[in-house]
Amino acid sequence: MGEISKGVSKGDGLGLILGRNAYLEDKIPCNTLFVKVLRCSSSRNIKYININDAVKIPGVECILTNKSIHKVGTSELGEDEFNSIFPNDIALIAALDEESANEAMKLIKIEYELDEIKILSINKKDDLSVIYSFGNVDKEFKHDLVILEEVYRTQSIYQGFLETCRSYTYFDQYERLVVVSTSEVPFLVRKILSERLQVPIGKIRVIKPKTGGGYGGKSIVSSEYYPAIITLKTGKPAKVIYTVDETFNMVEEKSETDVKVKLGATREGKISAIDIEISQGPVNRVDYSDHPIIDAASEVMSLYNFKAARFLSNISANRLKKSDLSEVVFGIESTINNLGKKLNMDIIKIHEINMIKKGNEINQRILDDKNYALDYCIKRGKKLIEWDEKYPKKQVASNKVRGIGMSIARQDIGVPYEDAASSTIKFNEDGTFMLTIGTNDLGICSSTILSQICAEAIGVTTDKVMVLSCDTDLMPFYSNTYSTKTLYALANAVKKTGEKMRKLIIETAGEILGTDVSLIIYDGETIRIKNSDKVMTMREFGKKVVYALKQLFVCDSYTFKKTTPSYMAGFVEVEVDTETGKIRVENFVGVFDIGTVINPTLMKVEAESSILRGIGMAMYEEVKKNSENNMDLNPLIYRIPTRNDFGNITVEFTNTYDASGVYGAKSSLNIGFNTVPAAIQEAVYNAIGVRVNELPITSEKIIMNNKTSK
Repeated sequence: MGEISKGVSKGDGLGLILGRNAYLEDKIPCNTLFVKVLRCSSSRNIKYININDAVKIPGVECILTNKSIHKVGTSELGEDEFNSIFPNDIALIAALDEESANEAMKLIKIEYELDEIKILSINKKDDLSVIYSFGNVDKEFKHDLVILEEVYRTQSIYQGFLETCRSYTYFDQYERLVVVSTSEVPFLVRKILSERLQVPIGKIRVIKPKTGGGYGGKSIVSSEYYPAIITLKTGKPAKVIYTVDETFNMVEEKSETDVKVKLGATREGKISAIDIEISQGPVNRVDYSDHPIIDAASEVMSLYNFKAARFLSNISANRLKKSDLSEVVFGIESTINNLGKKLNMDIIKIHEINMIKKGNEINQRILDDKNYALDYCIKRGKKLIEWDEKYPKKQVASNKVRGIGMSIARQDIGVPYEDAASSTIKFNEDGTFMLTIGTNDLGICSSTILSQICAEAIGVTTDKVMVLSCDTDLMPFYSNTYSTKTLYALANAVKKTGEKMRKLIIETAGEILGTDVSLIIYDGETIRIKNSDKVMTMREFGKKVVYALKQLFVCDSYTFKKTTPSYMAGFVEVEVDTETGKIRVENFVGVFDIGTVINPTLMKVEAESSILRGIGMAMYEEVKKNSENNMDLNPLIYRIPTRNDFGNITVEFTNTYDASGVYGAKSSLNIGFNTVPAAIQEAVYNAIGVRVNELPITSEKIIMNNKTSK
């Protein structure tokens, strides 16, 4: 039908613009108890809690503490169990309104132990362990003529979504616990609540309305526990709506990270070995995420043809995931850029000498012109940024210099043998189809793009496919939602299911028309018999089938056995004020190799958004923490870039085709985020000769580093 590579508008775009009820707070029923959470640095430092005055506040329904809570769900939850689940929580206050809950919270008296609260810090080198290696790194270093060692630091990052974390709970008529949440992972919410609260999975239903932004920050169970506990305790509906400040310190932010990189190379620029140590600081909350183990080290370092590599980390297996790639890429790419400077070579040439090339084997695939275009990405990005004319810098005013820089990245999709996905399709009597998927509409506008894939597989136009998602009672199981695998694992499942539905329609038409299926011609609008005048519209076919014969319903699944990599080359031009140190991104060019582009319009916007997030990480998002290791919410300090803060972002896609992907697609657009920090760092260095290894790169750091270098 030609639905692939078509700029179909976002399915719910108009409804959101018109203000239709889509978000969680639009749906909360009246008379729902408001729940507030009282927290401290560690509940184990508490000696005494007194709630006598707090419970007297009019409107307060109940106050539960780690000392008083005694039954949740079907099992006893004593003090030790409460502390293990909620180590930073002192009490839950449930009241008829937010004002009463806040007033009661102020009256809770707490006496702490005299123990000193220790400041949390990044783990020491002794905690590091080798998680990935090949070759003999130490042996290669002995032969190398050029050795570089650099240390980089990235700070905690808050994803910056507009809708704070929130959820509400109630019992339905079957006495099942219904949880309505903004979480990105409804099935994980159901699983964790069942385990922690000892409620059978079959007794929990999780519904996820439209999410007002997530970016991976809502992929843990954060707000859902509290109203669930209150509902289980009182039998009444309850809600939690975090403030921005509470969300700031409860979401799954990216932790502060140290990356130490040592590489050895010849004087001709050929890198033989690399040694990486990544130390990640603790997060002041319990991490309930159930991310699959992802070998981020292998994924990043496989971008280059090193003879030997070693990757050490203190990050536990379940915390090493895709979101940690940006820190590693920043360290590797910045060091490779620095190597170019040390050898007086163009950094593009350094990358081209060392990166993988056509003919290499990656993930059991031989790279060729069809499935690999990183070399083209570099060539095209170089032209679009006008590298030869601008490199390394240009003076544009007496106090302003523009420099350019670049970086490349690779990102694999999902986890083989662990990321399974399913979908169902139901045929409606009017000739339309209901596609049910287990994902949120996040990242790549997945509902719209998956409906395009479904329509193409069935042989109809996209407007004939409606999408239902995000209700654990209705949708097929899907593990964690992230756009790196939605356009691969789930899209393959949707394609298989769509093809199965098309086959079922043709078989059923043959049954109704009394002819062999080989003679049935189905074009999406009508069904007819070859060389015959017998024709049925899909509406006529639908009435005959649904009303008098059977419901056409199909389901299929997909589990991929090997990942497929996407690639990107990022180029940036920055302007630096030599008097104030102020930086501005004037131009950013991103050229993506993500296979077939299913929806150019939506995927271009997503790519631009990914780059903008990288700009925020590289230049703006300054984190301060208080003595309790909580992020200090101060909009004057923690800035998120707006449209006025940067110039042009140019995005282009290559024309590759991956045979294992859906119609040649492989995704992932998250890769745009990873190239930005190293490219900006190099551009600043080219402009004024100052290399800042700690993110964000701010004017203050530039001035201080400039003074130090002098």
